Amino acid sequence: DKETSRGRKDVEMVQKLQPNDAWMANHLCYQLALADLAKEGLPQCDRALAINPDPEIYDSRGFANLRLKRPEDALKDYNQTLAKNPKHALAMYGRCVALSQLKQTREAQIDCEDARALDPGAESFFAEHGLKAR
Repeated sequence: DKETSRGRKDVEMVQKLQPNDAWMANHLCYQLALADLAKEGLPQCDRALAINPDPEIYDSRGFANLRLKRPEDALKDYNQTLAKNPKHALAMYGRCVALSQLKQTREAQIDCEDARALDPGAESFFAEHGLKAR
């Protein structure tokens, strides 16, 4: 469709113009995941992490993995983010969603509560993108 085609053209342009810019690749990954084009975006997160294994990039990849219904992979990514930044509310809520999808209810509940305490808007961000804890 038109959005997917545009997303692919954006990927090609970034790879051509800024092949070693981890933050540009991360931004592209995240924006494509927001636009429900996570399949096209995920390789950009992988590329960004190969250049710079920053916790924020793991957070973006976790979100893309959630959008792709890959909670095991999302959980690993969010754990990487939270190991470096334990108060990252969006990563914590993302991990809550991943844990919930993996039926680890008690752990999910703890993360959900902690994330809400850090940022009351975290839950609504995920809900806007069809990602809810069960």
